[in-house]
Amino acid sequence: MLEVCGGLQVNKYLLEATSCLLPSEWRYHGSVPNRNLPALYNATDMYVGPSLFEGFQIPLIEALACGKPCVASNQPPANEIITPEVGALVDPLNPDSIADGILSVKNRLNDPDQALLLRAACRAMAEQRWAYPVISQREASLYLKVLSDFRKQV
Repeated sequence: MLEVCGGLQVNKYLLEATSCLLPSEWRYHGSVPNRNLPALYNATDMYVGPSLFEGFQIPLIEALACGKPCVASNQPPANEIITPEVGALVDPLNPDSIADGILSVKNRLNDPDQALLLRAACRAMAEQRWAYPVISQREASLYLKVLSDFRKQV
């Protein structure tokens, strides 16, 4: 089942993208409240978001925190978050590249041993690189460095 989240309504692009699927093979959720996201992530095999442009991609980190591998665009900021250990990076303008990325992750998930390692790697990356205490420490260190550099100039 393809679960589609985001946006205000089904549009012509979504209908075109899902035209090869039966109506029973996909579901549109629209905008999902934050409190409902963990359950939705946990009900999926992987997160697929080959965006052309995003700000900082919080959904990638949310999916990783739920142990879900990600298929994302091979461009910033996604390629600064996703590595081959936790998913696949694809050309967002190439449907074959996107399909290959999904298939490569699905093949890893189909092997029970690889799936276990993949999900653990996803959670570990979220905790080690993107947990609030880690980000807060990086941010505080950056502010202290900027302040120190500013004081040296004054």
